[in-house]
Amino acid sequence: MKHAMSIMLLLLSFSVYGSAGVMRILSQFDGPQTAERLNTILLENGLTVFAQVPHSNGAASVDVPLNYATLFIFGDPRIGAPLMACQPNVAIDLPQKMLVSEDANGDVWLSYNNPLFIKQRHRIEGCDELLNKIAKALRGIAEKAASDPAE
Repeated sequence: MKHAMSIMLLLLSFSVYGSAGVMRILSQFDGPQTAERLNTILLENGLTVFAQVPHSNGAASVDVPLNYATLFIFGDPRIGAPLMACQPNVAIDLPQKMLVSEDANGDVWLSYNNPLFIKQRHRIEGCDELLNKIAKALRGIAEKAASDPAE
């Protein structure tokens, strides 16, 4: 019985860990406003926005109803290159991505990959300071895009 309980706890931790790979922040704004704010903040921070992928527009073009969803692909080689030097395979997760999406309840979310999850996924060692810096920057960008500083 004790062994079965240990296995159940282990399986539960995997499902929780899997969901921990994506960070989500609730926005105070609708989808287009959040996307506009995010784009502005990325550019103000000196990041290159390589693409905006309007998934909901693509879905509409094939008559598939989809709530607002736009993916931003962005980065900075001053940050990405040192991370790739730590572990070249991390390049598959770069450049960074952030999704602005509306759920079934009409809530808008900013979602992005947790750099600490990427660390584990790629078994990155010796780059904790850089990964923590990236995690802090992504969270700051998402929070700024999602909320009104006047409140």
